[in-house]
Amino acid sequence: MQEKRRISAGKERIIWTSQRLLDRLTPSVLEAPRSPIHEAEKTRPETLTLDKLFNRYYAARQAAGAAERTLEDYRKHMNWFRRFMASEYSGLDNFVPNRDVIRTWISSMLTVQRLKPATINIRLRTVKAMFNWSMSERAIKESPFDNVELLKVPEEDFQVITKAHERKLFNCCELTTSTGLRDALLMSFLLDTGVRIGECMRIFAGGG
Repeated sequence: MQEKRRISAGKERIIWTSQRLLDRLTPSVLEAPRSPIHEAEKTRPETLTLDKLFNRYYAARQAAGAAERTLEDYRKHMNWFRRFMASEYSGLDNFVPNRDVIRTWISSMLTVQRLKPATINIRLRTVKAMFNWSMSERAIKESPFDNVELLKVPEEDFQVITKAHERKLFNCCELTTSTGLRDALLMSFLLDTGVRIGECMRIFAGGG
């Protein structure tokens, strides 16, 4: 009987000692230790991809009040660039390119797509503007367009409409009808301003 009491008292003493130890421990000691993998994920820097870079740039241009036509050009030219990267780099279309990639893209537009230098330069300027903005925002340290020059555009001879051709055009308009008068006004507007036909067709008269 005494032996059982001695064992019971010993257990109570162990429990009391353990409780005293737990009371002395600080909360930081009692916290579950974090695994090295968790800590590495927490401190790992964000991977910068071409999509993330473009989304930031696009949002900045929207906030700056860029016209919808300009924003559409950004989307269109970037899609062409991403298609090239996807086809040439085995699907690695989402990394930030270097100048070798840009030069290969230029070569592809010249030899594969057979685009005119003026068209290529338009695409290059659009994508280059994004990387210049990224440098100003310190998102990247170097632009892939550094030391990459635009193509030389050969001078083209534009055939200007002659006065004789102009008279023939206006003679086709029946000015006694509203349709003929409309056509004559449109042709006169195009000749005087040099505006594109597509832009002219998007002009609407305000309702009274």
